[in-house]
Amino acid sequence: MRANRGGGNPRAATASLIPIVSTRYNGNCPFPRSPTLAERSSLVDVKSCRVLVVDDNIDCAVSVQRLLQRARHEVRIAHSADQALLILIEFQAEVILMDVGLPGMDGYDLGAVIKVRYPLCRIIALTGYGDMESIHRSIAAGFDDHLTKPAEPKHMMEVVDEACGETNATSNDTCHS
Repeated sequence: MRANRGGGNPRAATASLIPIVSTRYNGNCPFPRSPTLAERSSLVDVKSCRVLVVDDNIDCAVSVQRLLQRARHEVRIAHSADQALLILIEFQAEVILMDVGLPGMDGYDLGAVIKVRYPLCRIIALTGYGDMESIHRSIAAGFDDHLTKPAEPKHMMEVVDEACGETNATSNDTCHS
């Protein structure tokens, strides 16, 4: 488990991110800016995988989906815990990027449920909550990584790509194996 606060250089983060304020919390969302030529060429060797994005902030979920699709990942979106669990029945995600501040069942509880049902899934928190208590709750719930919004898009992609590599090394199939 790693906790990544902000993703690096604050000047780079403000240059490449557009903040989107959620009505539930004061978090920001990565904006899917066009990758540079160097970033695009570095994505070529990465194996694509199936990613579920769980976020009640529609703009944030769509932004992350677009960024992941540019890297050739197959992506689905859920805006609630119930919707995520339904999608996981049919869409065999390998990696889940999840906000923890969800309505109803929060992301911590959802993460714990997913880890029991699909222990091979890699779950990454992508949330506005970056305090130590939130990070410890992520660890306890079974999250594999914790990114705090606003996350630098390049750093987020590195974390997702690493998680995809781990699932491919663990299994020839998906979390459902």
